[in-house]
Amino acid sequence: MDIATWISFIEENKVGLNLELEGRRVLEVKPNGSSIDIEIHDIDGLKTLRGELKKWKV
Repeated sequence: MDIATWISFIEENKVGLNLELEGRRVLEVKPNGSSIDIEIHDIDGLKTLRGELKKWKV
């Protein structure tokens, strides 16, 4: 599955996605109104990158 398919699934079903590696959460994706929140954690849990994916209409 490609990223666009996962994003569509998250938007349509209002569900989140968590990815764990070696028992630690490294990726969180969850719907937040008209956008999707994304958090990326390093494996040691020391750094977190947060972002927001917004849908643009052209």
